[in-house]
Amino acid sequence: SNSFESNPNPNLNFNLNPNPNLPSLNPPTIDWSGGKFTGELNKESNLPQGFGIFLASDGSEYRGLFVNGKKEGKGIL
Repeated sequence: SNSFESNPNPNLNFNLNPNPNLPSLNPPTIDWSGGKFTGELNKESNLPQGFGIFLASDGSEYRGLFVNGKKEGKGIL
């Protein structure tokens, strides 16, 4: 017989809702510090927080981590 069970194992979770604790797959882009920033933002301050890409008005780019709106650690220029 060809029967289909929607969830043959009740211990598996097939919830397709995105996890709010993970970074967005479509991060926002904001005007910031004389250029454009695309990446994670602090929900309270709206400053770059976590991984992001900053494109300055002169065309230079920084890819890396940000903490409270400041470049943190080793990024790629």
